[in-house]
Amino acid sequence: MLNAAIKDTDIMSPKQKEVFQVICNAEFPVSSSVIEDKMRVTRQAVYLTLKTLLDRGFINRERGRVFLYKPNYIKQTELIKRYKHKYSL
Repeated sequence: MLNAAIKDTDIMSPKQKEVFQVICNAEFPVSSSVIEDKMRVTRQAVYLTLKTLLDRGFINRERGRVFLYKPNYIKQTELIKRYKHKYSL
């Protein structure tokens, strides 16, 4: 249901949806290079999208050897609630 909620939302741009989906579908926190490889886009495009998602609270960043990104579960739940509400009317 989360993937459908991400695709359907109108509060994210198409690129933000793609990046957020990659992060949400990953089993573990992912680095920006993993996102670049999966999406086949430039480092700059991924960086700008990650920054926007961080600023808006959709993802969290943790520092290890490199920065790793993981979803903010509160925002995931919010997207699912919005999706359910939209289609329950």
